[in-house]
Amino acid sequence: EFNARFGDPEAMNTLPILDTPFIDVLTAARDGDDLPELTFSGEATVCKYAVPDGYPTDPDAGAEIAVNEETVGDGLLFYASVDARDDGLHTTTSRSFAVVGLADSIAGAEELAENALSAAGNEFRIRHDIGKADLVQSRIDHMDDLRGE
Repeated sequence: EFNARFGDPEAMNTLPILDTPFIDVLTAARDGDDLPELTFSGEATVCKYAVPDGYPTDPDAGAEIAVNEETVGDGLLFYASVDARDDGLHTTTSRSFAVVGLADSIAGAEELAENALSAAGNEFRIRHDIGKADLVQSRIDHMDDLRGE
């Protein structure tokens, strides 16, 4: 995807497994040089977001975010659109935080991400189907159909 932002799942799934130093990529792009060869670790990744109730049409802004960061375990935690106040973090009208699981398989990465989301409590809307075998296969089938395969 050519318009991915660093807070989008496309980037959050890719950057943790990029072995090429990212600063080298950015420097080459800035200077107009050839990009270095990009190498990746080969691990599977799954990114899942916690969003406010009502997202995206009528999000509940202002809800307290009480993430127990110790329960994230081996998942990577990324805060997104949060409002930092004296009494803690609160939701805005956009994505609140994401977790990325990294493992040898998509199923393993999905399990890590799902387990890490237990840190979210019950105040958030989470798509638990992301990274599940049925959804992945449906996306593969859709792409095969588009290619006429």
